[in-house]
Amino acid sequence: MRRSVRRHVQQTAERRGATVVEMALVAPALFTIIFGSFEIAHGFMVQHLIQDAARQGCRAGVCPHRTNAHIESAVNRALEQEGLTGATVSVTINGQPGNVSSAETGDDI
Repeated sequence: MRRSVRRHVQQTAERRGATVVEMALVAPALFTIIFGSFEIAHGFMVQHLIQDAARQGCRAGVCPHRTNAHIESAVNRALEQEGLTGATVSVTINGQPGNVSSAETGDDI
């Protein structure tokens, strides 16, 4: 009976060593996948914030008697509320840089 207990203790100790080695080999890949998914999610979040700020700028620009300054301030305000600063805002009308005050009905801003 004592022999079987010793053998079981010895096998358990050997298995613990194997578990530690396996974890040491798998942990870097596991952490890379986990932290990589966090970074990808953060990138999607920032992309969404930028798209939302662009929408708010467009809403500000389609009102009558608006200028590019109104659009730029609306976009910067939306980004600053989310903690993003230092953005460069460019206003295009039908794909070309221009002034929103000279836009016609039906133009893409």
